[in-house]
Amino acid sequence: MKTNTFRMKKYLQKSDYSGLVKRMIEKVNTMLILLFVPLLINGQAAVTSDGSAPDASAILTVKSTEKGFLPPRLTTIQRDAISTPAEGLVIYNTDHKALEMFNGSLWGPLSGGFRCGASQITDNDGHIYNTTLIGNQCWLAENLNSGAMIDMASNPSDNDLAEKYCYDNTASNCNEYGGLYKWDELMDYQNEEGVQGICPTGWHVPATAEWLTMVNYLGGWVDAANKLKEAGTQHWGTGNLGTNSSGFTAIPCGFLYLNSIWYNTYNAWFFTSTENAGNTSWAGVYYINGLDPEESQVNFSQDYKKDNAMSVRCIKNQ
Repeated sequence: MKTNTFRMKKYLQKSDYSGLVKRMIEKVNTMLILLFVPLLINGQAAVTSDGSAPDASAILTVKSTEKGFLPPRLTTIQRDAISTPAEGLVIYNTDHKALEMFNGSLWGPLSGGFRCGASQITDNDGHIYNTTLIGNQCWLAENLNSGAMIDMASNPSDNDLAEKYCYDNTASNCNEYGGLYKWDELMDYQNEEGVQGICPTGWHVPATAEWLTMVNYLGGWVDAANKLKEAGTQHWGTGNLGTNSSGFTAIPCGFLYLNSIWYNTYNAWFFTSTENAGNTSWAGVYYINGLDPEESQVNFSQDYKKDNAMSVRCIKNQ
């Protein structure tokens, strides 16, 4: 009798447990049905803390007095890796600390208007550039790539078409490193410091003083180098100490020396809009030494001929 009683208790316990699981499953199913039936019936859905119906004008209503809505959180690199983003796609950019929306061609702050570091810009050729805020200056975060490619032995001309060189006469290098420009061409044949040149509207070719302002803001010639350089070894050599904390993303891309020699890709070279006062055949150049990671620094020289072809970074008008 005792054995039968014990077995009966175990059976009841097992039966109660099975029933509990079954009731839990039924409740979950009921909750899912309550959540998704409006979607199936009306093409609408609601996630609300008070069980209210979706707003008549909305496909999805989210309502709460205690919790917020959390969109996908992506870095700029992760955002830009999204394949064919839909127009109106929204993310939270963890680098820019802002909600951003894709408008069909560019990412920008959801609130509208230009915001340096969050907004992108396009040039006349449709190339899209990221931007970065360094101190009070807004810079392109990529080398300019406007214009049509010409052969290294050719010279650009003063016309309505921007003309560029691509390292090693290879067009794909312009897509990766940006174009290389002779000084007169990038200045659009205007010998005036700070002109727009071939930069997008609202931007200009930076003067040496504007570069110096940035370098000083980043800690001087030595400290600024690694803050400007792209991190990793995709472009810089082994042992690169670059952090790119500035967002400038400088990469080594060499330059064309007098239509004859492709100069080394160990360093990053950038023309300024400032002429050498003592020799107007030369212009100011900032370059970042990257051959020896331990000795990397920003350098400035006025002794580079305008007939060389170098990279350019545009800066936004104040």
